[in-house]
Amino acid sequence: MDLGVVDLDADTTAFVDDVSHFLDQHLTPSLSARVLETGDSHDQGFLEALGRRGWIVPTWPHAEGGAGLDAFSASLLEHLLFEREAPLVGRALTLLAAIAIQQYGTGEQKADFLPRIASGEISLCLGYTEPDCGSDLAAVQTRAARQGSDWVINGSKMFTTNAHRCQYCFLLARTNPNAPKHKGLTTFLVPLDSPGVDIQPILTMEERTNVVFYNDVRLSDYYRLGPIDAGWTTIRGPLDAEHKMQASSSKPVGVNSTNLYARHLERCFAHVIDWTLTTDLVSGQRPFDDPTVQARLGEIVLALEAARCTTGPMARVATADSYIAGMTVLLDILGPAGSLSRGTTGCIAEGEVLRHHARSQISTIYGGSTDIFRNIIATTILGLPRST
Repeated sequence: MDLGVVDLDADTTAFVDDVSHFLDQHLTPSLSARVLETGDSHDQGFLEALGRRGWIVPTWPHAEGGAGLDAFSASLLEHLLFEREAPLVGRALTLLAAIAIQQYGTGEQKADFLPRIASGEISLCLGYTEPDCGSDLAAVQTRAARQGSDWVINGSKMFTTNAHRCQYCFLLARTNPNAPKHKGLTTFLVPLDSPGVDIQPILTMEERTNVVFYNDVRLSDYYRLGPIDAGWTTIRGPLDAEHKMQASSSKPVGVNSTNLYARHLERCFAHVIDWTLTTDLVSGQRPFDDPTVQARLGEIVLALEAARCTTGPMARVATADSYIAGMTVLLDILGPAGSLSRGTTGCIAEGEVLRHHARSQISTIYGGSTDIFRNIIATTILGLPRST
């Protein structure tokens, strides 16, 4: 295997320069500061700027609002966006919902929603988790009752990230309470400006998420996505993409949480390496010259490479585990210097290591808990019987 440096051709170099210029223009220091201060990884102006270039859905054809990029160019775009810490969480969630719209939307729904997703005009959040069912998605109790030609929705959804910035929620609701657990569910595209929708903030250590209450929210049947009582089937496409069970052209390369965790750890690792190579003014020595420091850094590299070599839901578990363990080691190596937050004199890399140490703790539950993924591995990959 040749692990040497790859020389980019002229066209690829021009593409990199184009993306870099775009980010210089649109990803301003004030925008980046606002994202950190609010805990929102979303900015409407930046999203629409991406949309004008076809970069929200870069692999989609030009006629559908994409940029027609091949997989390599799309992956390169994602890498450049990540390196500059572009606010992309809202985009990633929207594209998961777009999978279901592509698969189960009517012709009218596709013509309505998909172009607006591609342009950045609208974003969608995921109405999955509820206060009383946790990661057991099939146990949702939010009800959608038929009243004439309309639906009336009542219930609540927890940890609805980006709901306060979105126009629609891709919502899973129970439409037949007498059906078996995985039956009697239906999905809807709920306009979040509907009367009866109440969005309240939940502030975590690093991010804002939301609890959303639905109180007699009335929808026309137009907003139902997929067949009645077949919501578990409708939601499988987004879930499989999120769980890395199958590839989907709807989802650009590199937006899933597994890749993000690995990249966050890599960024913080690079910051710590730079720090360890700096001579300490008191001792006159470099932390990197300590064999124990070298060994601990090496363990992070090995764990991260092992995680990168896994696929499917195994990668989700391995990467989350390496993210948490790696950030703990990195913060420990930095010692007191690592506890200084952004804006504090002497803080390292604008406090990024400290931020990601806090953020890593939720990597076991974000996008479905790692316990659920372990169950998926056991039953789907290893063929073990389901737990009773």
